[in-house]
Amino acid sequence: MKKSEKMTMPDGFYHRAYDVIDSTNSQAIRLASTGEKSGLWVTAKEQLSGRGRHGRDWISKPGNFYGSLLYHSGKVLPTSAQLSFVAALALFDTISELIGSNTKVECKWPNDILVNDKKISGILLESVS
Repeated sequence: MKKSEKMTMPDGFYHRAYDVIDSTNSQAIRLASTGEKSGLWVTAKEQLSGRGRHGRDWISKPGNFYGSLLYHSGKVLPTSAQLSFVAALALFDTISELIGSNTKVECKWPNDILVNDKKISGILLESVS
């Protein structure tokens, strides 16, 4: 893993960028186990072992965004699980506004975003204690 330069982040958030990594989620979990604080974005240009729901492989070729947010919600697990829906709806709203009304944008249960029937985003929420 090669670490890249840092970017400016809003208050309460910070960033670690990698060129190539096994998985941004796996790295966020590893960093959480060493005491990293909430608000860490882990991004990579390419993932070698990205994963989706139910342990499915996630193809992570260069040229796309791969990122994980380490976030301590302070909530019980059932409440925290709702964050994937909130993230999907926020992404849906953002994409819809950016690309306009002539393009079909959909949320596919429970956490994917489709544009013109093609998946452009998947959101995977994982928890550790």
